[in-house]
Amino acid sequence: MSASGYASTYDVLMDAKQQAKGNNSDCKDAMDTAALEWLAKRAAEWGLSVQMEGVLTSSYTQHRLRSKGRRIEFSTLDYCGIAQVIDPERLAIALLEGVGHARSFGCGLLLVKRLQ
Repeated sequence: MSASGYASTYDVLMDAKQQAKGNNSDCKDAMDTAALEWLAKRAAEWGLSVQMEGVLTSSYTQHRLRSKGRRIEFSTLDYCGIAQVIDPERLAIALLEGVGHARSFGCGLLLVKRLQ
C-alpha cells in the first residue's frame, strides 16, 4: 500500500519538527511518529488495517504554488507498507476518490496490490 498526500494549511510533520526542536528532541523521530500517527488515525476510514511496524515513509515535500494571485501550500509524504482490507466498500471509495486534502493536486492516490 502506498499513499501520497497530506495537505492543509496545517502541516503535521512541520508541527512535530517544531515541537521536537523546542524540546531538544530528535526531529526525524518526531516527524516519523507524527506521520505514522496520521496514517493510523485514518486507515480504518479507508477500509484498511495497516501493519504499522512495517510502514516506511519517504519523499516528504512542501509544495508552494501560485494560482490566480493566491498562494497555495501543501505537503506530501509517501507511505509504503502492508495493509489488510477490512471494509471493501470503504476501500473502493478511497481508491476512486483518493485520500487526504490535496486530491485536486494529484495527491492522495492509493497504489494497492495483492501480496504474492
